[in-house]
Amino acid sequence: SVEAFLRHAMGEAALPAPWERVTDEQGRTFFVDRGSGRTTSRNPLEDALPELEGIAFTCAALEPPQRRACVAAWQARWDTEVEAELNRWHAVNSAPGEFRFRHRETGALSRTHPAQALLPELHFKRSAAKHLATLPPGTPGAPANYVLDNSVLQSQTVGMLHRSSKQKEDVVPMPGTQWGSIVEGADQGDGWLRLDSGVFLPTEMNGVPVLRPSSLTDHSER
Repeated sequence: SVEAFLRHAMGEAALPAPWERVTDEQGRTFFVDRGSGRTTSRNPLEDALPELEGIAFTCAALEPPQRRACVAAWQARWDTEVEAELNRWHAVNSAPGEFRFRHRETGALSRTHPAQALLPELHFKRSAAKHLATLPPGTPGAPANYVLDNSVLQSQTVGMLHRSSKQKEDVVPMPGTQWGSIVEGADQGDGWLRLDSGVFLPTEMNGVPVLRPSSLTDHSER
């Protein structure tokens, strides 16, 4: 799935300074900020995941030439943002033979070189986005078209309401999706379809599948 790939790639990626990975005697991985001494189980690259999942949803739905253009546009945007942020920092001599880096706008001081703090996340995002754009339709987490199918469930309703989370009780007020409609979404691989708007549809109700991959026949009948 997209999420599984991203988490694996994140686990292999270099960390932004001053973070380091450490493993305890039980084999558990933690992340230590060598500047402050703070320790957490959360990878500092994790903040990039929602953006990358969104790119998988939008870019992977396109034809290959458009996919490449979509990814290239995101990569160029990230390059520009990082370059602008790097230019906001400059080295200052805080003591004989000791340099720190000062932010031109906020005045913040750091012992960490800005490139060491910013470039690892940029490299992670660039390489992950390039891979995500190659995912075939139907890959869990990649977008594809589905039909909301009532042929087996035989519900007496006109359709299904969306959910705000992967909980069936978290119902979003109308409108929902009518039976027989074709929707585009990313199969999460856990019984839920995430639509482009960020809401969810269950792939089954009462143990009965209610979403199936769309076919050319479905489109021709509409």
